[in-house]
Amino acid sequence: MAIQNMRLSDAFILDVAAGNIAGMSFDRKFGSIDSIQAATPADVWEYGTTSGAELYTFSADGVADIDTMSGSNAGDTVPMTIEGLADDGTLVTQTKNLTGQTKVTLDTPLWRVNRAFNSDGSPLAGDVYIYVDGAITAGVPDVATDVRAFVSTGNEQTLQTIYTVPAGKTAYFMGLESSLTKGTGSTQVSANLKGKTRAFGKQFRTQDEFNLLSHGSSTKNINFPIPIPFPEKTDFCPNVDVSSNGLGVSWAFTVLLVDN
Repeated sequence: MAIQNMRLSDAFILDVAAGNIAGMSFDRKFGSIDSIQAATPADVWEYGTTSGAELYTFSADGVADIDTMSGSNAGDTVPMTIEGLADDGTLVTQTKNLTGQTKVTLDTPLWRVNRAFNSDGSPLAGDVYIYVDGAITAGVPDVATDVRAFVSTGNEQTLQTIYTVPAGKTAYFMGLESSLTKGTGSTQVSANLKGKTRAFGKQFRTQDEFNLLSHGSSTKNINFPIPIPFPEKTDFCPNVDVSSNGLGVSWAFTVLLVDN
């Protein structure tokens, strides 16, 4: 779909958000990571506080090996909705009921997971893991790098700024927001943040880099007057390196998805 004559007016944005313009939609990704260690740069996803999972593990190109889900609480049986990509990059949304700490096999194995959330009216009592099938202990994968999505108790959905553009679409990057938080104390701390993307079959490239300084918390907001296009199957993965232990970072971005 050609968009060379498009203006990002308020009316246009509202029409896209309301689903009134065929072939266009928005997606907003957000995530956070707490207690980052100074010696270990981490990607922005909640499970990155787990030893060995600081850097997100992507499945190999075109390999749909994400096929299993389980929870840490034996009593959790709520339905979980998982939005991801099949082996060809096609967007797949599926809902499966947890069976406590017992493995559940996904109907469609996935190559990427963009989002997962509790789609029931009852809260989760434990954490939920979506992963490449392997050994588990009480519902928790034994190998941290097998995990591709994590939903913690209380949040009810993934907090990971890991995203892959679905096949058949171009993602126009419209802007980002990020924040740095610290605990008590008056010492100034800092974080170096990198916005990294990877075209299908290529290597990750740093597309943006900035620093946040804080005595308590600080934020950065960037809006692009001309959205930046990224082709189908591009991976987004922000990374953070901090000056001292225990800092937390959040990162969110919005893309306009346009059918090719």
